[in-house]
Amino acid sequence: MPRLIINEPQVEPLPEPGHGFDLYVGNSFDEIQIGGAGRIHGNREWRNEVTVLGAPGTITFDASFNAGNDVIALSGTMQEWTIRVSGSNAVFERPGRDVWIPMGQLTWVEFQNGFGALQFDQAKGAFTFGGQVLGADAVVPVSSGTGDPVFDPAFGDAPTYLYTNGSPVTVFGIGDANSFDMARVIHVVGTDGPDHVVTGTTRGLTFFDASFNRGGDTIELPSNLPVSLSGSLVHFGLGLNGVLIPFGPNGLELEFANGDATLIYDTASGHVLIGDQVITVDPAPLHIFG
Repeated sequence: MPRLIINEPQVEPLPEPGHGFDLYVGNSFDEIQIGGAGRIHGNREWRNEVTVLGAPGTITFDASFNAGNDVIALSGTMQEWTIRVSGSNAVFERPGRDVWIPMGQLTWVEFQNGFGALQFDQAKGAFTFGGQVLGADAVVPVSSGTGDPVFDPAFGDAPTYLYTNGSPVTVFGIGDANSFDMARVIHVVGTDGPDHVVTGTTRGLTFFDASFNRGGDTIELPSNLPVSLSGSLVHFGLGLNGVLIPFGPNGLELEFANGDATLIYDTASGHVLIGDQVITVDPAPLHIFG
């Protein structure tokens, strides 16, 4: 009987993102969008849908993503990327950005202008993307379809956790427009040092943990969200939607498209302030920029 021979691809160590983020993907959002450098941890019990944004850095997906049925979207067109094999990983690269995805069962990888199935093809005895056989030499990926792969939504109540590890990071949770009664949650866990997070989750909640009330951090937000007090948190948004940030006496910097302001608990007056605007339990628009 003929023996199946697989050409062993070149092996190099997985990149270490250093103090990059760690993202643990839950199943309550349609999709998690992430930017920066770090590691993404999936869960074999559900389909993980992650979009890698265009910021520079290295992102590695953990071994759970070789179980198949996940969807990973990369920003830009296919022509902006190359793909090669390193060990059992597909390495997608563009200037300033590399994304490492383990290969096994079928995983869908999407681009702006097409998508393909990434897997180990048993019939060919090779790693493939769509119809392409992959090797150690980098090639431009070729689409095996256009539009988006179609899946039935399968939501649960498992939250997503983002540990910044002191690394600048962007995170958004994208929820189903037709399901407003579900609590979709991202927990952002900071450090004792300065953290910088960009967010603006829609149809879901992003909670910043108590480390952000010590001051010195920076959070970038949309400027059109109503703001109110909710216990020891400031809520940007309404109901089960928006961003919740703790406040303290040392001040946290908020950055908006039309200016910056400090979120602080003013011990002299006993008020929570954003700039000079007093925040109360009644939702109100920010008027600090005019």
